Amino acid sequence: GIPGASARRITGAADGRAHDERDPVWSPDGKRIAFLSDAAREGQSQIWIAPAAGGPARRMTGVAGQVSHLRWSPDGRSVAFLFVEGSAQETGALTAYKPDTGLVEETVDEQRIAVADASTGRVRSVSPANLFVYDYDWSPDGKRFAVEAAEGSGTNNYWLAHLDVVDAATGAAKVLWKPPLQIA
Repeated sequence: GIPGASARRITGAADGRAHDERDPVWSPDGKRIAFLSDAAREGQSQIWIAPAAGGPARRMTGVAGQVSHLRWSPDGRSVAFLFVEGSAQETGALTAYKPDTGLVEETVDEQRIAVADASTGRVRSVSPANLFVYDYDWSPDGKRFAVEAAEGSGTNNYWLAHLDVVDAATGAAKVLWKPPLQIA
């Protein structure tokens, strides 16, 4: 810790109540912290940004769906995240799902990379709509993403995941490596 410094809470809440707040990540210059909070609406996480030196946090996004895995761009101008638009159900091969009842119809919710502009909060989806992204990271120059992904259902196709590169500007994806067995 910093000698003489005291801990302080970083929150999106203005009501003094506890909210689901998690996944803090430092900006590349160390001046801001992005984090997830459902302070604006319970059960719907948004990205918030707080000044590291103190002061109120500001809500950056206003999306509907699952938001996770925040990553600042190398230049600090945007925050990427994994996004399942319109979904309230967490996704992935290790998620417990409610058992099917009645007429069973599979709905494929794709988890995609989205990028939010840190100044305006404008969000754009980046990775292809048919590609379920499990994990990702920016390239050092901020022009590409390395991704672990599979086509189709993220729940059913994890065992077929491959390593891809996704262009941050165009969203074009290129498979780098398809392992003979499960990627790890």
